[in-house]
Amino acid sequence: MKVYLVFLLLTMTHQCFAWGKLGHRIVAKIAYLHLDRVAKIKIDNLIEGENFDNLSTWADEIKSDKKYDFARPYHYINIPKGKKAEDVGGVHLLNILIEMERKLISDKISRIEKKEVFKFFIHLLGDLHNPLHVGYSHDRGGNDFKVKWFGKQTNLHKVWDEKLIEYEKLSYSEYTNALLPLDKVVISRWLKGDYQDWINEQLSIRDHIYPKPGESLGHAYHYKWSKFLDNQLRKAGVRLGNKLNQIFSNR
Repeated sequence: MKVYLVFLLLTMTHQCFAWGKLGHRIVAKIAYLHLDRVAKIKIDNLIEGENFDNLSTWADEIKSDKKYDFARPYHYINIPKGKKAEDVGGVHLLNILIEMERKLISDKISRIEKKEVFKFFIHLLGDLHNPLHVGYSHDRGGNDFKVKWFGKQTNLHKVWDEKLIEYEKLSYSEYTNALLPLDKVVISRWLKGDYQDWINEQLSIRDHIYPKPGESLGHAYHYKWSKFLDNQLRKAGVRLGNKLNQIFSNR
């Protein structure tokens, strides 16, 4: 029984990771560059001199701390085929983002709680833009969908978490610079909608990123999806920056 529980905790934890450190820090760096002056001052004051980009991975780094077991479902939403985000109840990515935005706007929570909510928020909005965090329960967001990456055994979730981004062999700062600058017309288009719309946006592409089970992926798969992936990182960063401007500048 103990062995089963350990295995269950490990598999649940693994499902929660998205983009890896590189991806989340790319999103955070783009977001910070799009903060207005007021929001930047308030956020810098809230995080008390800590590095904004590094804080974006905190919500993954706490997975080994049992007191945060309650937060495991925050990172994803499982949506059956033919359904949309609004059809899914319970504790999941959509409902948590809505609740956390309310808390960040509120002046009724302590500074300590607000900082913790903030660290979750900047991470989870990044998670939203990984199609496998808007995934299927039967394969745990691609964790149980086995593939090979340049001949080595892995799973589809890990390919989208890490492998596609690491393929470029860039630091997160170098990768971010390669994604910039951004066209203002495109940005205005990306900012339309809300969390629900952005989650449903992932559904339109989710099935298309699945290769054949066990397929060996490499250069061709990267070439096919690299531009889409880059735009997901751009969108996440721009949308996060805009949300933070709305929250902290009362816009």
